[in-house]
Amino acid sequence: MKTKSHHLRIQFGALPFKFDATGALLVLIVTSRPIPDRWTIPKGQPIKGLHGAEVAEREAFEEAGLSGHVLGRKPIGDYEHVKRTGPDRSVRCRVTLFPFSVEAENDDFPEKGQREMRWLAPEAAAEMVAAEGLAAQILAFGREHRSRPDGSLTAIVV
Repeated sequence: MKTKSHHLRIQFGALPFKFDATGALLVLIVTSRPIPDRWTIPKGQPIKGLHGAEVAEREAFEEAGLSGHVLGRKPIGDYEHVKRTGPDRSVRCRVTLFPFSVEAENDDFPEKGQREMRWLAPEAAAEMVAAEGLAAQILAFGREHRSRPDGSLTAIVV
């Protein structure tokens, strides 16, 4: 497979999260459309006129039907992955990752039926995602926010 190595494509991603009835942190992962057994997070390319956090919010809705908001405009980090762009072509991408507090899960959204979705504990999600850098970001987010009993992190409870 040929990979363009001379530049990185920029993407913005949402790390959707919520808390279950026991207060345990859950994150959502989705499958990739071109590779249905490859797990990732909702992400997409820059959109003219939108801040990266706004792109992440839009992708969370389009790919997973999630409504909510990015916590602040500051990303929690970034990671790199290889995106397949054709049968024998790919490009390296750098994804800037934003924490996305889920307020609702919608029944109707643009990519409904095109992806599988799973709510998991951060450790389980990190084991399933394809990109090592994403796994590290999920684990770091889980460590940082699992220990905040003061309610400073907002999300819906299921």
